[in-house]
Amino acid sequence: MFVGELDIRRWIHQAIPTNVMYVVDEQLQQDPAGSLNDFLIPVLEIGLLCSDDLPDQRMVMRDVVAKLKKIREAYMASITRTQGAR
Repeated sequence: MFVGELDIRRWIHQAIPTNVMYVVDEQLQQDPAGSLNDFLIPVLEIGLLCSDDLPDQRMVMRDVVAKLKKIREAYMASITRTQGAR
């Protein structure tokens, strides 16, 4: 699937933020909260930080959990607002 120097990390990194739709499953793109820019990009960025080639450059798991919880809270609030607007 990947040719030459390209690997999954570089592929994702190249896609953020303008071409994320090419690396994200279609079902995630059809989210009613419009999560592509506001929620999926930060999650992908965390994934990139967690998979850095140098282990000492990777995020501490405590920080990862805290960031993911904040993203989830914002996502759930967005869904609530979207459903309430109907």
